[in-house]
Amino acid sequence: MVVRGLPAPWWNEQHNAVIDLRAHLPVRRLGMHLGTLVGLDRPDDAFYLLHEELVAVVAGEVGPAAGLRELVAARRSYVADWRRRRSELPPSWGQGGGGDDVVLRQVLGLPGTGAGAADAFEGTLQGRGVSPGRARGRARVCRHADDIDRVRHGEILVCEATAPSWTPAFARVAAAVCEGGGMLTHAAIISREYGLPCVCAAVGATRRVRDGDLLEVDGDSGLVRILDGGLLHG
Repeated sequence: MVVRGLPAPWWNEQHNAVIDLRAHLPVRRLGMHLGTLVGLDRPDDAFYLLHEELVAVVAGEVGPAAGLRELVAARRSYVADWRRRRSELPPSWGQGGGGDDVVLRQVLGLPGTGAGAADAFEGTLQGRGVSPGRARGRARVCRHADDIDRVRHGEILVCEATAPSWTPAFARVAAAVCEGGGMLTHAAIISREYGLPCVCAAVGATRRVRDGDLLEVDGDSGLVRILDGGLLHG
């Protein structure tokens, strides 16, 4: 499968650089500059305004303090609340690409790609084995890239998904478990390069696994077993 003449795995690996870094970061810098220029309390307050609201502020039609502080605070609180509840949300909604987009289905870990059901949990998660081998180790649950500093040698990384910024963690872990993804996602490719077992599409992993749980990861069958309740909780 190709994307404009390029293999799909290449596109999946490079989209963070091509889209996020070359498009989103310049837009973010512009937004921060506008926030400073018009005197918002914090430069990133600009990201909590709608396009027409920000245009009105930049054009001088609305002063920075004209009710915007309360509006921004409310929107910040709304976003923070849903981020805290992120693990409670379903991994996907509907069938992307009309159900026939193979790459998208693997990226999201949709049914039909080897993902297991999220119910009937009895200490075992069924995901999709994307890098072969078996490993045991204590779990380290990471919810964003800033958490990878907490990862210790021999632990098993448990997360929603990874991106290139997570790569340093793979030099320390014994295996990786991701809630989403498939054979073409970053965690799968990097795990195969490092020779680490990896299971993707393990729905509910960050909610059901806790730091310190002793895990057994089977990258062939896609099974993740919690062998005991961990060191950090009873």
